[in-house]
Amino acid sequence: MDNDSERELVEARISGTSSRALAKTYGMAISEVEETIERHLGTLDCKARMRAVKLSVARLEAILATFFQKAVAGDVQAGTLVVKILERLSFILGLDVPITQRLDVYQVAQTQGPSDHEQIKRAILGMARGNPDYQPSGNGNGSEPSDQAD
Repeated sequence: MDNDSERELVEARISGTSSRALAKTYGMAISEVEETIERHLGTLDCKARMRAVKLSVARLEAILATFFQKAVAGDVQAGTLVVKILERLSFILGLDVPITQRLDVYQVAQTQGPSDHEQIKRAILGMARGNPDYQPSGNGNGSEPSDQAD
């Protein structure tokens, strides 16, 4: 297959002709058609991506212009198609990305203060000693610590 035929094949595929139909027309296997197209299209760099996005947007806008007036006039099928085209445009342009919210959960340990039992015990011992701000010493039974070992 010469370069002109390959170029025609690639242009036909770009315009929407299926690989199967092209294989039948040019007497090739479908895999050969795909290889030819791949060879001619080359790699997809940023510039090619941008061109593809622009072409897709232009095509969709042309279709949208046709069906928008019908949708406004009350054609339900045209309205459905318009909504689908707008969704596709949003997807292509990256406008349909959901808003993400971040929720950070921190677990804070409660500071260990005296238990309710300890607070009641302190209040009773303080009243018994005549001092409401009484803080019992380290042995925990309300009596003063002794130097004697039990």
